Amino acid sequence: MQRKSKLIRTSVIFFLSVLIVSCDSNLPNGGIPSYVKIESVTLNSNPLQGSNSHNIVDIWLEAKGVDYGAYELPTTLPLLTEGETTLFLLAGNLEDGRSGFRGIYPFYTLDTALVNLIEKDTITVIPSFSYRSATQFPLIEDFEIGNSFDNLQIVTNNEVFEGSGSGLMTLNGLTPEKTAKTFASFVLPFDREVYVELNYKANNFFNVKLEGKENSGVISTLDLIFIAPKSEWNKIYIKVTDDIALLNAVDYKFIINAVKNDTLPTAEIYIDNFKIVHL
Repeated sequence: MQRKSKLIRTSVIFFLSVLIVSCDSNLPNGGIPSYVKIESVTLNSNPLQGSNSHNIVDIWLEAKGVDYGAYELPTTLPLLTEGETTLFLLAGNLEDGRSGFRGIYPFYTLDTALVNLIEKDTITVIPSFSYRSATQFPLIEDFEIGNSFDNLQIVTNNEVFEGSGSGLMTLNGLTPEKTAKTFASFVLPFDREVYVELNYKANNFFNVKLEGKENSGVISTLDLIFIAPKSEWNKIYIKVTDDIALLNAVDYKFIINAVKNDTLPTAEIYIDNFKIVHL
């Protein structure tokens, strides 16, 4: 299955092609489809991997050697085959939260489902994913028993995402800008995929940055992403692979920075489940 495509192939196009040629006996299965319905997925994690929250938005499907590409959830896929079939399913996400950058998330496992497809009938499948066993977690900050960031306070109010605590950055007229940085530095690979995962809710823009320190002690900083306000909790996957290669530093810290919007009396940025992940 092709894993590097950034463009989603929508089920609408495939549906139209099936309808147009549904009577063509030269097509597989005589052009008569069976249907696979996928409305939701699950992610399993263990305590050493942190939260099982996810933002899987696409399913990539292969069956009987045919790569059906990516389909935005929820979806019903027409497959020109029938009988006992093994479905190979991969989880797709939005890189940096941008809809134009869709791909297979490299840290989630492949799921398979053995189904019996019947012409014109629909079968429902709920894919279940886990983190790959080789995935490393240099940092998992869930704000339950500690805090890996300076300038982020732990709150236990009803705004908490899950568990008993979340991180909060508050800006006001007296403190219109804040920067929170990880206390620890992290040695990260430059030749493998590296991502940051985090849950957030905010009424103000904020920025995630990467700070690298060279052997000489020189420190350089790169902006990774500017994140727009969200009134409800959201999960984002931030790819930092290329940024690590660009800085080529000895070790790295992660920074959350925000400047208060002048129209707001108080800005609040909630953070939870901040993870650094790589293979």
